[in-house]
This record gives sequence, structure tokens and C-alpha cells, in this order.
Amino acid sequence: MKTKELDYKSAIQELASVAEIDLDADKAECLSELMRDAAMYYHQQLKSNPKAKSAIDILHSWGIFGKTIVQLRIGFHDNSFNTFINYMTKEKEHTLSQLEIAKLVLKSFRGNYCDKMRNSIIIPTIDENGKVACFDFFITDKQQLYKYPNSKSFERSHHLYSYNLAVQTNKKSVLIVANYEDYFKLAGKGIFNLVSTYFPKITVAQLNLLKQKFKVIMVLAPQHFNIIDCQKYCRENNMYCDSLDIMECSSIAEYIDKYEQDIINKINEYECILT
Repeated sequence: MKTKELDYKSAIQELASVAEIDLDADKAECLSELMRDAAMYYHQQLKSNPKAKSAIDILHSWGIFGKTIVQLRIGFHDNSFNTFINYMTKEKEHTLSQLEIAKLVLKSFRGNYCDKMRNSIIIPTIDENGKVACFDFFITDKQQLYKYPNSKSFERSHHLYSYNLAVQTNKKSVLIVANYEDYFKLAGKGIFNLVSTYFPKITVAQLNLLKQKFKVIMVLAPQHFNIIDCQKYCRENNMYCDSLDIMECSSIAEYIDKYEQDIINKINEYECILT
């Protein structure tokens, strides 16, 4: 009997094919489990690490407090170099290679690893299935936001921040903002039929997500937001797009503070019409 000469990778793939095992699906499940474990670790650190006080003070200044912080699963990492690595590799048995693929650690030119998101507030994006898609992080001493990079497993333009919570409201209208600052200010006021596009535009993939669950889109975004594209998409897909005018206000944050009740009333009006 002749045998095939295969390298290791090819052999594994052939065996998987014979056994009807989907290797890509298996890798995706491992990544999903790793991201979930990371989110739980970071969130627990925010609740239990004494060094998290300054991060919590910043979150409060953004307008979000206890219950909302928990709902958003906000996390924290102190300035230590390897506590996250030790937890993930020793307690959760993930490998350094997996952590590197997930973009959660840094590797030096000498081959040494260290925790990536040190001294940071960690902001996870959780998809509609409850899976953690990415981690953005705000370095507290630098007062600077860093975004998780795009990869084969994550394409930012296909996600919306807090889409999962917006869906859970069971409302038919949704409010769109373009950044975390405006999102947190509105969420802190109890508005959760709300998503952020991460940047001052909305993509077709993001609109496709919204179409699955919502009939009315209310846009509260900067002037250079691509509102015309959004309105065109809504007309073509039996939806309605309403652009909220910030009037004399110098910023969206100021508008939210001044006209919070008007925003809530508008949401309620649409819900009355749609139900």
C-alpha cells in the first residue's frame, strides 16, 4: 500500500477532513473563549483592584456609574507587566501564541512577552451573540484612546459598539453617535437603544446590522458624518433616518446636557408610532 508524503500541516488538515472537523471553526471557538476569559479578567480587575480607583473616577467623569459600567463590561489593567499573561496561561491554559494572535500581548525583539493594555480602562465590543469582538483601551495617564486593530477575525466596519444592548431594549428606533464620549453620556442617562459607529461615518455593513432589528435611525453625529448615505440606505430599505440638529450648541455633549429630555421624548414618540 502506498502512503502519501505530507507535511505536518497538510496531514492535520487531511485528517480533519476525513473526520469532518472544521479547523477554522475550532480556531474561532478557541479565540472566542480566550476573548471571553480576557473580558472577565479585566472587568474583575476594575471591581477588585485597589489601583482601579483613578480609572473609576474617569468613568464617573464620563457619566457612567455602577450598573452601566457592569452592563458595558468595562475593564481595567494596572501597570504590571505580566499579571494578565500569568492568569491567562496558568489559570485559563491559553498559550502565549494564542494571546499574540488575539492582539492582547506585546512581544519584544528578544522574544519576551508582556501585557499590552497596561494602566488602561478597557472597553470591549460585544456582538449580538454575546461574543467579545475587540478591546479598545484608554490609557489613563496619557488620556489617550487606542483602538484594537483590524484582523481576519475582526473588521471594525462590520461592528457597532453596544449593538447587543441596543437589541436587548426591544425598541424599534435606535440612536447613533460617532464616539465613546457621546455614547457614555447618553448611556449614563439611561438611554440604551443606542450604538456608536466608532468613527464619524457609518458603513453599509453597520447599516445592515441595524436593519435586522430597527425601523428608525436617529443620528446624533458631527456635521461631516455621512448622513446622506444613511438616508439613502434607509429609503431603499423601508426604514426612516432622522438627523438630530444640535442647533446653537457648540458640541454634541453640550446638546445632550441641554436637551436630554427632548431626546427621550423623540425616542418615545417613535416607539408609540412603531408599536
